[in-house]
Amino acid sequence: MSAMIQDYLAGRTTVLLLLPIVFGILIISVIIIKRMMKRKAFQREQLRRLLQIGKQGEEDTIYQLSRVRGPKYILHNLYVPLNNGAGTTEIDMILIHKTGIFVIENKNYAGWIYGDESESRWLQVQTKDGKRWEKLFYSPIRQNQNHIRNLKHFLEEAFDWDIPYCSVIVFNDKAKLKRIRITSEELLVSESRKIKRRLHKKMRRMKRVFGKRQMAALYQRLAPLENPGKRVKRQHEKYVSQAGARHRHFMH
Repeated sequence: MSAMIQDYLAGRTTVLLLLPIVFGILIISVIIIKRMMKRKAFQREQLRRLLQIGKQGEEDTIYQLSRVRGPKYILHNLYVPLNNGAGTTEIDMILIHKTGIFVIENKNYAGWIYGDESESRWLQVQTKDGKRWEKLFYSPIRQNQNHIRNLKHFLEEAFDWDIPYCSVIVFNDKAKLKRIRITSEELLVSESRKIKRRLHKKMRRMKRVFGKRQMAALYQRLAPLENPGKRVKRQHEKYVSQAGARHRHFMH
């Protein structure tokens, strides 16, 4: 057999041996591309849905959360049962990420904001008609602590995992954070336009605690609480109104 024929047969044999590998790579590439497209389609649909149901002043925060890198689930307007079963607490947004659960309290305020993690009252300062206007409001950190306490109880009923929670307070861009004193590692206070960058910075220092299946399980557990029917909302408003009346009576 001539050397030319031998070279031809050897080359053909090599091609035949490589064909299964090439086809395998192509199939794997198609599967990966399909999964990426499916994930992106889910994220686009999730953003569209969230923006539709978002309250005024929350759109910027929702958009910034949607840009956080990596697989994630975003839930909005959740009514979580209280530990004592007496009512519900309303959580603005929850971000489920591989590094933990981020519970977001969104504040639609304007003006300068002053606050301290240890204080129960924060200060809002605005200038109207050349006059300084001040208003005290309840600490959003303490407000979110109550949200996380009830959320933790709700999730512990279904999961025995060690779930890290991060409290995130977001002020819209009409507000300017002037002097905010924070010491806790599991706490983040930010203006809306900065929240994506600050979350990325924080997540880089955190360990991965959830796989994709765990993230999906957490989402399935919380999804029924998102934007519930009118009956649940009326019950929540009634509970909040009664709790407010009791608080005013106690203060007097």
